[in-house]
Amino acid sequence: MAYLTRRIVSKQKKRFQEEGFDLDLTCMFTAIHRDNHVLDVTNNVIAMGFPSTSVEGFYRNKLQDVVRFLETRHKGSYKVYNLCSEKGYDPTLFNNRVERFPFNDHNPCPFEMILPFCRSVDEWLKQNSSNVAIVHCKAGKGRTGLMICSYLMYSRQRSTAPEALSYYAETRTMDKQGVTIPSQIRYVKYFGEYLRNGGKLPHGNKALFIEKITISHYPKSAGQIQISVSDKSDDRIISYRQDANNSQPAQNKINLFLERVALIDDLHFVVKEKKLISTPKQLFHFWINVAFINNNYVTLSKLELDGTHRDVKHREYHKDFCVEIFFSLAPYPSSEEQKKRIRNESKYEPDLSSRDSDEYSEEVVDSDLIKQMEQEYIKNKR
Repeated sequence: MAYLTRRIVSKQKKRFQEEGFDLDLTCMFTAIHRDNHVLDVTNNVIAMGFPSTSVEGFYRNKLQDVVRFLETRHKGSYKVYNLCSEKGYDPTLFNNRVERFPFNDHNPCPFEMILPFCRSVDEWLKQNSSNVAIVHCKAGKGRTGLMICSYLMYSRQRSTAPEALSYYAETRTMDKQGVTIPSQIRYVKYFGEYLRNGGKLPHGNKALFIEKITISHYPKSAGQIQISVSDKSDDRIISYRQDANNSQPAQNKINLFLERVALIDDLHFVVKEKKLISTPKQLFHFWINVAFINNNYVTLSKLELDGTHRDVKHREYHKDFCVEIFFSLAPYPSSEEQKKRIRNESKYEPDLSSRDSDEYSEEVVDSDLIKQMEQEYIKNKR
């Protein structure tokens, strides 16, 4: 029962099935560099799903199985990197060789988190050629892929973001669908651009005002558009509402004029629609970083927006649906100004009610299956 359940939950992710183990775990083929010379080539980076206890252990990696795997194959030579913001575990279970770089599921990490992660992994692997780094999030795919792809570029195993993403997809999954969430892919590309620029932000530390947001080919609606912009901590900075029919019908465009607030670093845009007295429904969201915005302009196609990218057959959104953001330079806010601008009256809560794509559903298990597992777990505990 547990074997079948784990296979269902892991879906297209490759599993480690040797020496009596059956784990949602993939060894990555990488090389170790020192002073521009290759020292060793080995499978020293491991991607895996969360090491779980209790009922979750029936359909994810069982924690004691993960510990046994590491102690059997990499005793004294492993370090675990937990990317989950939603949960952790006692680091003593892994001999206190655990480091956390937490960020939210289905989202990229703050850009400034990527370099410290890469440095930590690199330093650990270079201490000894037998060392391995185990990287995991919840499902061991999206967040894990973002960070491993970044490390592949940092350690010069892959030269570009597309190369790193392609390698990860082929190695981690059977259907070559590795990192699939657009904002996570975008941040891998950001880091590649950062490295090509000699470890410098391509457009420096700057602040921008949003002058206008234009949504083209927005679906016909009598509802209200709600948009929010949050910072890297997901503290809401700007909230805006406008009737969807307040548009340019001849051009199939909706123009939104938000409050002019100086914006820096990572920005999270969430777009919802509210009809009559119904609860607002999230349509899509996305992350961008101000330091990578060229010519004060960003355009994102439907395939580059988290949510609309699933509509590959154009059933809900026009094939040319896109979002354009027009910026202007702003004075860089002081630390005090940054604190004052944040409105803590609300936090962004992801709306999962209408998500049915692979990257979202990989985190969801059939409710009947969960009930059956819970019953089996209770039965075995007696």
